[in-house]
Amino acid sequence: MKTPDKIKIKGLTLKDIIDEHKIWLESDFIEGKQANLFGANIIRADLTGVDLSWAILTKINLSGAVLTGSILSKTELSGANLLHADLSNSIAHQANLSRIVLSGARLMDADLTGANLSDANLIKAHLNRAIFTEANLENANLYKADLTAVNLTGADLTGAHLVDADLTDADLTDANLSEANLPGANLFGVHLCRANLSGANLDGARVELYRMKTAEFSEHTIMMDGTKYDAGWARQIEEAEEPHGAHQIEC
Repeated sequence: MKTPDKIKIKGLTLKDIIDEHKIWLESDFIEGKQANLFGANIIRADLTGVDLSWAILTKINLSGAVLTGSILSKTELSGANLLHADLSNSIAHQANLSRIVLSGARLMDADLTGANLSDANLIKAHLNRAIFTEANLENANLYKADLTAVNLTGADLTGAHLVDADLTDADLTDANLSEANLPGANLFGVHLCRANLSGANLDGARVELYRMKTAEFSEHTIMMDGTKYDAGWARQIEEAEEPHGAHQIEC
């Protein structure tokens, strides 16, 4: 693992760049210099707790890097490679992570409120308890991702790929899952209050019917048995009862 003082970028150490960026942030963008690491190759870097909010990290290679507890709010990370990186407990409010590679990455307890993760690669990512409130995950690939207890309230998951993903106890209140692909997904304990499932593919997904009472469907929604949503399904969901002792859902 490389520390910032051991990494050289265009004649400067990464520590120097981070220090200048800190001055820039603390002076309200007047003094110091904004970090611009466009396309830099910084694999297996130790950036624990670093503040790179508002930095330009477009197409950076941070595969295998440790960014636990880092601050990446409003950071530009589009097209970046963070394969197997550790971003646990990081904060990335409104960051641009479109087309980012986070396959196998660890984002447990991270806060990505309002972040843009459209077309992101999150295959087999570990996202337990992460916050994606109002985040954009349109067309994101979350194949076999661990999304247990994740907060996706108001998130946009239009066209997202969630095949075999684990969403146990996730909160999808007001989330948009139209045209999302969820075959084989585990949705036990999930909150689907007012979730939009229009045109979604739920074939083989595991979900309790009573949790779907306020969700929105369309005639193009493919249900758990592979058939399309119809009046029969509407009736089944409406008549589904919460199991005795189950936590009452309030929508």
